[in-house]
Amino acid sequence: MIITFTIVGLVVAVLGFFGFPYLKSVIWPISVEPDEISLRQNPWTIKTTSSVTNLRSDKTQYDVWIMLRFEDCNVDAQNISFEFPDLENTISGPTGSVVVNYDCVIIKGLDSQDRLVIFIILHHLLPSESFRFVTNIDTSQGFTGGKDPRISVKSIRHADTPVNLISQGNELAYPFTPPFSFTITSLSLRLKQQ
Repeated sequence: MIITFTIVGLVVAVLGFFGFPYLKSVIWPISVEPDEISLRQNPWTIKTTSSVTNLRSDKTQYDVWIMLRFEDCNVDAQNISFEFPDLENTISGPTGSVVVNYDCVIIKGLDSQDRLVIFIILHHLLPSESFRFVTNIDTSQGFTGGKDPRISVKSIRHADTPVNLISQGNELAYPFTPPFSFTITSLSLRLKQQ
């Protein structure tokens, strides 16, 4: 009897260990690595490369939201910038005299507790596609931190169907609704003069 329970326990443990990445990709197909950025290096400039990957191999994921939440610290949003790869103009439209690219949108703001939160919204990620970006943080000014200052980086939203862009006349807009009470302080898009 004990041998049977031991064997069953080992089989469950092995399946759990090796099957977890597969189950995780089925349940939540978007992976973000690393999922945390330490700010203990203060007061230097911190540069971290993150990778967002669509682990699901058979479906494109749309409206992919990556959230950067600042934990145990205060950082001036102006001291944070991002480097992105050249993005295709797969989803763009005119707004006035400029063409707006909606492949990647950055929203900076404050949550209900006045903590800085940044959303990076990707219009889509193809099956098995990875999107890499660099986060630059200057902590030499406008920074206060506790014992474990860090940024939590995680995927919080995605969809199997594309976002319906709002069209008014010949202009196009990308609708979005933050997942919780949120005050927007800045919105960044790529713009190109027509």
